[in-house]
Amino acid sequence: MRAYNPRLWLQLLAIAGSIALDAQSLVPAASDPAFEVVSVKPNSSTIMRFDLSSRPDGSFTMTGGTLNLLLGQAYPMSTRDMIGLPDWSASAFFDVTATAPPGIGTATLEQRRAMLRGLLADRFKLAAHYETREQQAFDLVLARSDGRLGPGLIRSDVDCEARAAAQRAAADAARGAGEPPPPRPAPPADPFAGALPLCSQRSSKGRNGDRYEGHITMATLAAVLRGSAGRVVVDKTGLAGYFNVTLESAPTRQGLTVPDAAATPGDAPSIFTAVQEQLGLKLESSRAPVEVLVIDRVERPTEN
Repeated sequence: MRAYNPRLWLQLLAIAGSIALDAQSLVPAASDPAFEVVSVKPNSSTIMRFDLSSRPDGSFTMTGGTLNLLLGQAYPMSTRDMIGLPDWSASAFFDVTATAPPGIGTATLEQRRAMLRGLLADRFKLAAHYETREQQAFDLVLARSDGRLGPGLIRSDVDCEARAAAQRAAADAARGAGEPPPPRPAPPADPFAGALPLCSQRSSKGRNGDRYEGHITMATLAAVLRGSAGRVVVDKTGLAGYFNVTLESAPTRQGLTVPDAAATPGDAPSIFTAVQEQLGLKLESSRAPVEVLVIDRVERPTEN
């Protein structure tokens, strides 16, 4: 069995439902940009190497990656929300080199995704459609009737969306005047040293526990909690604006969907206990409509 480096978790941003409510077929449009040259080869190397890079025009290179990783790059969702993935989607490794067509300039995110969707349809014979299905979820709600928040959740008066818009406007104005864009503050050499920069996030995972810090909205917090809670988390706190969040919990166990049993003294608390004690919020079991990607067909690519 091959062992992979810690960046393998990128490939596992990858991996179910009850009643289908509606469906939308996905067929690459003729007007979508497409890679000019594509090479896909199985990677059978025993060397622990994974690499992914993309150039400004959308040209794409992946070494030692999986189908799950490609799907996660091509569609705006986690592979937790993909149904019908084959067994080999996370265990077969490929090397992919794809060159964007000339004249595309700087590719937008949607252009990059469109080119990768075309690659998947052509080389992996992918056919898929969207559905909305009702699934188990958690509602993120206030834990106290008086609305008091925990010590790890502090309201911020900085609007990160407005701040980013102002930075973009300043950069556009500088370009229009033929000047270089204003420099951004350099991050500290150690990304975990000192106070968390405004409008940013950082996390660490270890055998003794997980730690997350972020200057974020409640909607973003709900998305962050999904990985530890094991289900979609829906923000129902009613809290608007940005908050400084600090959360420490027990090491994440994949597939966790119910609160842990009582921890022994000295253990880090479960994510459910941590959210309540540190943030003043609570995760309550519920059901929610979730958009999923249903894989109708996918094949191992033939080597070119």
